[in-house]
Amino acid sequence: MTEAQILRIEGGREALDLFADNLEGFASEAGASDHCHVDSPTYDYTAPESDPLVIAFMK
Repeated sequence: MTEAQILRIEGGREALDLFADNLEGFASEAGASDHCHVDSPTYDYTAPESDPLVIAFMK
């Protein structure tokens, strides 16, 4: 990651809590090579205009 890259996550309390719970669940169960896509507008916490996000563990 370079200094010019910024990840901004914003929303209402319920949406942020849901995102945090899902992220915590992934992190606690994922293996070293697993990744999680957070890019579907069907998620309750993702706005249709949001950019795709992939979360992965780095070795």
